[in-house]
Amino acid sequence: GEGRPTPKVAIIAPVVLVLAVAAFFFLRKRKPANQNPA
Repeated sequence: GEGRPTPKVAIIAPVVLVLAVAAFFFLRKRKPANQNPA
């Protein structure tokens, strides 16, 4: 390697991916709850 620090994309990409998946499941979980309040 050239000894350069890790690009920000390498750090941000997985974080964004995790947040996107979390938001996806959160919204998916929330939709039925709104239609069918328990």
